[in-house]
Amino acid sequence: MSQIIDLSSYDPNDIPEGKVHPDGTEVNARISRITNDIDKNGTPYIMPWFEDSEDPNVEDWNDYLPMPTADDSEKDKGKKLRRLSAFDQAFQLGLFDGAFNIEDAKGATGWMIVGEGQNQDGSPCNKVKRYSTK
Repeated sequence: MSQIIDLSSYDPNDIPEGKVHPDGTEVNARISRITNDIDKNGTPYIMPWFEDSEDPNVEDWNDYLPMPTADDSEKDKGKKLRRLSAFDQAFQLGLFDGAFNIEDAKGATGWMIVGEGQNQDGSPCNKVKRYSTK
C-alpha cells in the first residue's frame, strides 16, 4: 500500500534557513532529548541534545558528558564530575540526588555559552563552551 505525502501548502522558497549562534552567545537552551551509552573506549556517557528555546530556526546541538569510572585518575574523575555538576546546576536536574532517570531531563531549560564548530557532516553547528547559571 502506498502512502501519499502532500507538501503543496508549503513554498520551498519560504523555508527559513537553519542557523547557528555566533561564538560566545549566551543561550537559554531546552533539552530536547538525552541518551546514555558506552563509547568505543568503554566509558559510559550521557549525551543531551539542545534546542534554542526562543528561536526554532537554530539547529540543535549536543554535548558529550563522560561519566566517572573506577579506572579514572583523580584528575580525570574531577574533570568529569565538574562538567556534570555544571550541567546539573544549569538545568537544575538533581543528578547528584540519587538514582536519576535521564528521561526526566527532557524539556528542562538552562543557560550556557555556545561556540561554533562543525558536525560530522562538516556543516556549522553550535557546541557547548560552558554551562552557566543566571
